[in-house]
Amino acid sequence: MRNCPNCNNIVPNRIIIEGKTYNLQKRKYCFECSPFKKHNTKQIHIHKEPSPNSAKNYQKMTKEQKKVFNKISHLYTKRRRYLRKKKLVLENGGKCIKCNYDKNISNLCFHHRDPIKKSFEINGHSIASKPWDKIKEEVNKCDLLCFHCHNDIHYPDSLDWKNWNL
Repeated sequence: MRNCPNCNNIVPNRIIIEGKTYNLQKRKYCFECSPFKKHNTKQIHIHKEPSPNSAKNYQKMTKEQKKVFNKISHLYTKRRRYLRKKKLVLENGGKCIKCNYDKNISNLCFHHRDPIKKSFEINGHSIASKPWDKIKEEVNKCDLLCFHCHNDIHYPDSLDWKNWNL
């Protein structure tokens, strides 16, 4: 038997509940701090103060601290967008399905096959802020196209622009 690191109560090695014996040798906390079968696995006994430069303390920051915080946040979000888009593009063939363009990832986009089934647009904001499973679900409704082919689909009347008489 050992003591709970949070309240110092005894943590048993085994317990019998409803006639069934449970091995608790790996259990860290007593039943008061972490109720049985509630899957509370975070470290309860460690009380972390938020970092002085966390978003929770933004209002208390000086102008200079806010500048640094905003710059770091922007760079983090930009990197997250790029890495997520790269992963999505590679998982969907890595090139335009119509013309095989693959030179610049910024020129590749996701075109919804059926606009009626579209839940949200796949763009930098949605890639960075939405849960990964929702993004994957939405990308499965799309084709990977370069912007040229994408515009040809959305603006077919503009293909014959040289013959326009306005």
